Amino acid sequence: MVSFEQIASLNADVLFLIAHQRKLAERFVANAAQTDWWYAMPAVRNRRIHMLEIAHWPSNGILSHHQKLDDLLRACGAASSLPPAWPK
Repeated sequence: MVSFEQIASLNADVLFLIAHQRKLAERFVANAAQTDWWYAMPAVRNRRIHMLEIAHWPSNGILSHHQKLDDLLRACGAASSLPPAWPK
């Protein structure tokens, strides 16, 4: 797990949260929201925080890497990285 201080030091424009359980990520955000540094982060001020599903993140195959890219692109509002004929 990453500490609040480590995340704050990133001064991130976009923040992606990946957790084994969505409730853990939601609890992390709820706890972080009690701190001053949370609202100082550009990602928070600009509402650019995204929770991603963990299902394929631990995998290393080519399709799982494309699925990871798809997760990131969807969160940022872009199209799929897979060619249209490829299975998901």
